[in-house]
Amino acid sequence: MVKKLRTIFAALSKSEKAVVLLAGVVLLASGAFLLSLLWQNITYAIPGRGGTYREGAVGQPSYLNPVLATSEIDKSLVRLLFSSVDDLAEKIEPLEEGRKWRVRLRADAHWQDGTPLTSDDVIFTVSQIQNPNSISPLRQGWQGVSLERVSGTELIFKLGIPYAFFPQMLHELFVVPKHLFQDIPLANWRISDLNLRPVGSGPYAFDRIEIAKDGFIRSYTLKAAENYWGDTPLITKVSFLFFKTYAHAVAAFNKGQIDGIGGIPPRLLGDLQRTYQLAQFKTQSYYAVFFNPTQNLALKDAAVRKALDLLVDRNNLINTALSSYGSPVTGPFPTLRPAPNPADSAAGPIALLEAAGWQRNEEGTRAKTIKDTSIPLSFTLTVPDLSFLVTTASQLKAAWSKAGIAVQLEVLPLQEVLEKKIKDRSYEAILFGNNLSTGEDTFSFWHSSQKFYPGLNLALYESAKADELIESIRQTLDAENRRSLEEELGALITSHTPAVFLYTPSYLFVADKQVKGIEPARLPAPEDRLRQLPQWYLYTKRELKPPAS
Repeated sequence: MVKKLRTIFAALSKSEKAVVLLAGVVLLASGAFLLSLLWQNITYAIPGRGGTYREGAVGQPSYLNPVLATSEIDKSLVRLLFSSVDDLAEKIEPLEEGRKWRVRLRADAHWQDGTPLTSDDVIFTVSQIQNPNSISPLRQGWQGVSLERVSGTELIFKLGIPYAFFPQMLHELFVVPKHLFQDIPLANWRISDLNLRPVGSGPYAFDRIEIAKDGFIRSYTLKAAENYWGDTPLITKVSFLFFKTYAHAVAAFNKGQIDGIGGIPPRLLGDLQRTYQLAQFKTQSYYAVFFNPTQNLALKDAAVRKALDLLVDRNNLINTALSSYGSPVTGPFPTLRPAPNPADSAAGPIALLEAAGWQRNEEGTRAKTIKDTSIPLSFTLTVPDLSFLVTTASQLKAAWSKAGIAVQLEVLPLQEVLEKKIKDRSYEAILFGNNLSTGEDTFSFWHSSQKFYPGLNLALYESAKADELIESIRQTLDAENRRSLEEELGALITSHTPAVFLYTPSYLFVADKQVKGIEPARLPAPEDRLRQLPQWYLYTKRELKPPAS
């Protein structure tokens, strides 16, 4: 048969051979196309495993230990290397109206060296956090909590008083291996090799670290953990490459040396030269101007504070300071927007000031006579030296100055603001941020017991009713009832105007378009973005569709 076809083909003219060959090619191409359509029709794409994802980060890892981690880099890596109690729990239930919480752990959880993970590890972790010698950043939140071991997989947390946000604390409590740390003196934990070569229980395990001759850590690589109790990560290796500035990270992204950058400042987006995808994560943080009336007589006047609030164009601030990547905030809860008071809106800021006796003088600024003394409507605004905050402060000054309010800007290094200004409460007004990482617990920021350091009530706000609401919110387990109390608290605080609430910035993450599975969500903290990394993927594969029923 083949010989006969060859004989026939040989007898054809050149033009006839060309036609036959062309017809054959068309037939094969058509067949391949039809097979491809058939394959597409009877299969569907699913994420495939494999590949290496490279992320650029600014800074250096120091303590990849849940008890000691303080920086965003450390806490980000902890979320990949370790498991939280919430991750490990089969069941979490409140007892005695939230005064106690029973936790049952998975029986199949293991450390990456094969050792079973038990309730003893959880109890050990909390005890080390509570030990003052650990200087753990988590210590304050865990004071007064005791633990009872029920079995190797069950334990009870005893709080003394109900605390509705305790499940969020368990979500943030990452467990350390007792069998590796129990014989290391706590004083030596910070110099232990386990801080950079940890043995965890998370979806990824330590693979290798690259350190330059000058000690700078160039990269840190993780691999999918072999005995992870949960779903195996889709990306098999993750490398973090470290840079001294975001500009250096952007340059590396443009050269194809990294695949993503977390927390990139909006002002640098225009420097990206590669095609990229941008994910915006909403956050639990907000920025505000907090007033300290003990340092400035004019700021004691509620009409002044309300006028300052009404003079702010939040959308304009977001457009200029955040390049439009943010949302306006008008109260102490980023997810709630209290309705404006119609009386305030109708009166307007200028009318409020003049009705309260703050009149313009010959220089164009306002003043008021109090007890035969002319008090100028003037204050100093302290600002951390961060570009978006300095831009924000400059715009606020311009808006307030037009209304006859004199504002002086005091721009200081962030560390000085933290260690001196906030610690001593030595400011008249301060532009700063709050982060509600533990649910929406506002105790540290607005309860009167937190007016002074180490509390974070930067406005020195004091209200018996607000204290009562804050305490009730913390003890109310029912989410709907708690939300109602939060709305009442938000309306109360905003009615007193202890601060001018401004905006909540979006957390920006850029990545190569090959990286799939990124799902922007509200982040309790920036480092929580990487909790979803095990579900990201670089490749897809196809599987047969199930037969129709």
